[in-house]
Amino acid sequence: MDVAGIGSPSNLVVPGREDKTANMGKSELKMSDFFKLMVAQLTNQSMYDSVDNSQFMSQMVQFSTLSRMEEMTNAFQGNLAVSMIGKQVAIADKDEYNRENVIQGEVTQVNYQSGKPYVMVNGQSYTLDQVSVVREKT
Repeated sequence: MDVAGIGSPSNLVVPGREDKTANMGKSELKMSDFFKLMVAQLTNQSMYDSVDNSQFMSQMVQFSTLSRMEEMTNAFQGNLAVSMIGKQVAIADKDEYNRENVIQGEVTQVNYQSGKPYVMVNGQSYTLDQVSVVREKT
Protein backbone atom coordinates (compact mmCIF):
# COMPACT_ATOMS: atom_id res chain seq x y z
CA MET A 1 0.00 0.00 0.00
CA ASP A 2 1.51 3.34 -1.08
CA VAL A 3 1.10 6.44 1.03
CA ALA A 4 1.58 9.87 -0.54
CA GLY A 5 3.46 12.43 1.51
CA ILE A 6 2.00 15.73 2.65
CA GLY A 7 2.03 18.20 -0.18
CA SER A 8 2.83 15.57 -2.80
CA PRO A 9 1.06 15.99 -6.12
CA SER A 10 -1.96 13.71 -6.30
CA ASN A 11 -2.05 13.80 -10.10
CA LEU A 12 1.50 12.51 -10.53
CA VAL A 13 1.52 9.62 -12.99
CA VAL A 14 4.19 7.01 -12.37
CA PRO A 15 4.68 4.40 -15.10
CA GLY A 16 3.06 1.12 -14.06
CA ARG A 17 1.01 2.76 -11.29
CA GLU A 18 -1.77 4.42 -13.31
CA ASP A 19 -4.36 1.97 -12.01
CA LYS A 20 -3.48 2.70 -8.37
CA THR A 21 -3.56 6.48 -8.74
CA ALA A 22 -6.90 6.37 -10.57
CA ASN A 23 -8.55 4.58 -7.64
CA MET A 24 -6.95 6.56 -4.80
CA GLY A 25 -10.10 8.55 -3.99
CA LYS A 26 -12.27 5.42 -4.10
CA SER A 27 -10.18 3.16 -1.87
CA GLU A 28 -11.31 2.09 1.55
CA LEU A 29 -9.04 1.50 4.50
CA LYS A 30 -9.49 -1.94 6.04
CA MET A 31 -8.31 -3.33 9.38
CA SER A 32 -5.48 -5.18 7.61
CA ASP A 33 -4.28 -1.84 6.23
CA PHE A 34 -4.33 -0.42 9.75
CA PHE A 35 -2.12 -3.27 10.96
CA LYS A 36 0.27 -2.75 8.03
CA LEU A 37 0.58 0.91 9.00
CA MET A 38 1.11 -0.03 12.64
CA VAL A 39 3.87 -2.52 11.73
CA ALA A 40 5.53 0.08 9.49
CA GLN A 41 5.39 2.62 12.30
CA LEU A 42 6.90 0.17 14.78
CA THR A 43 9.59 -0.90 12.32
CA ASN A 44 10.63 2.66 11.52
CA GLN A 45 10.40 4.22 14.97
CA SER A 46 13.38 5.85 16.57
CA MET A 47 14.84 4.12 19.61
CA TYR A 48 14.96 7.54 21.30
CA ASP A 49 11.32 8.33 20.61
CA SER A 50 9.30 5.12 20.85
CA VAL A 51 5.57 4.96 20.21
CA ASP A 52 3.20 4.86 23.17
CA ASN A 53 1.12 1.62 23.35
CA SER A 54 -1.94 3.54 24.51
CA GLN A 55 -1.91 5.45 21.22
CA PHE A 56 -2.09 2.19 19.29
CA MET A 57 -4.97 0.94 21.42
CA SER A 58 -6.83 4.23 21.04
CA GLN A 59 -6.36 4.19 17.27
CA MET A 60 -7.46 0.56 17.07
CA VAL A 61 -10.62 1.28 19.06
CA GLN A 62 -11.40 4.29 16.88
CA PHE A 63 -10.84 2.30 13.70
CA SER A 64 -12.98 -0.57 14.99
CA THR A 65 -15.77 1.84 15.97
CA LEU A 66 -15.66 3.46 12.54
CA SER A 67 -15.81 0.04 10.90
CA ARG A 68 -18.88 -0.96 12.95
CA MET A 69 -20.59 2.34 12.12
CA GLU A 70 -19.99 1.67 8.43
CA GLU A 71 -21.52 -1.80 8.80
CA MET A 72 -24.57 -0.28 10.51
CA THR A 73 -24.91 2.29 7.72
CA ASN A 74 -24.79 -0.46 5.09
CA ALA A 75 -27.45 -2.45 6.98
CA PHE A 76 -29.62 0.66 7.27
CA GLN A 77 -29.33 1.34 3.54
CA GLY A 78 -30.29 -2.26 2.79
CA ASN A 79 -33.36 -2.00 5.04
CA LEU A 80 -34.29 1.33 3.45
CA ALA A 81 -34.04 -0.12 -0.04
CA VAL A 82 -36.18 -3.14 0.88
CA SER A 83 -38.80 -0.86 2.47
CA MET A 84 -39.21 0.88 -0.93
CA ILE A 85 -40.45 -2.28 -2.67
CA GLY A 86 -43.97 -1.66 -3.95
CA LYS A 87 -43.72 2.13 -3.53
CA GLN A 88 -43.72 4.79 -6.22
CA VAL A 89 -40.42 6.63 -6.56
CA ALA A 90 -38.91 9.42 -8.60
CA ILE A 91 -35.35 8.83 -9.78
CA ALA A 92 -32.99 11.66 -10.73
CA ASP A 93 -30.92 10.26 -13.59
CA LYS A 94 -28.65 11.86 -16.17
CA ASP A 95 -28.61 11.03 -19.87
CA GLU A 96 -25.60 10.78 -22.17
CA TYR A 97 -25.61 14.59 -22.58
CA ASN A 98 -25.50 15.10 -18.79
CA ARG A 99 -29.09 16.40 -18.77
CA GLU A 100 -31.11 15.45 -15.73
CA ASN A 101 -34.14 13.24 -16.30
CA VAL A 102 -36.76 12.31 -13.75
CA ILE A 103 -37.85 8.68 -14.02
CA GLN A 104 -40.97 7.61 -12.15
CA GLY A 105 -42.09 4.12 -11.40
CA GLU A 106 -42.62 1.39 -8.84
CA VAL A 107 -39.73 -0.30 -7.05
CA THR A 108 -40.11 -3.96 -7.97
CA GLN A 109 -37.01 -5.45 -6.37
CA VAL A 110 -33.69 -4.74 -4.68
CA ASN A 111 -30.36 -5.97 -6.05
CA TYR A 112 -27.00 -5.92 -4.30
CA GLN A 113 -23.85 -5.17 -6.25
CA SER A 114 -20.55 -5.06 -4.34
CA GLY A 115 -22.51 -4.88 -1.10
CA LYS A 116 -24.50 -1.80 -2.11
CA PRO A 117 -28.29 -1.95 -2.58
CA TYR A 118 -29.81 -0.93 -5.91
CA VAL A 119 -33.54 -0.45 -6.45
CA MET A 120 -35.11 -1.80 -9.65
CA VAL A 121 -37.50 0.68 -11.33
CA ASN A 122 -38.94 0.07 -14.81
CA GLY A 123 -36.42 -2.76 -15.33
CA GLN A 124 -33.39 -0.56 -14.55
CA SER A 125 -31.22 -0.52 -11.40
CA TYR A 126 -30.56 2.75 -9.54
CA THR A 127 -28.59 3.66 -6.42
CA LEU A 128 -30.36 4.96 -3.35
CA ASP A 129 -28.83 8.40 -3.72
CA GLN A 130 -30.61 8.72 -7.09
CA VAL A 131 -34.02 8.33 -5.39
CA SER A 132 -35.48 11.81 -4.87
CA VAL A 133 -39.12 11.02 -3.93
CA VAL A 134 -40.79 8.03 -2.28
CA ARG A 135 -44.59 7.76 -1.96
CA GLU A 136 -47.23 5.11 -1.45
CA LYS A 137 -48.60 3.42 -4.54
CA THR A 138 -51.76 5.15 -5.80
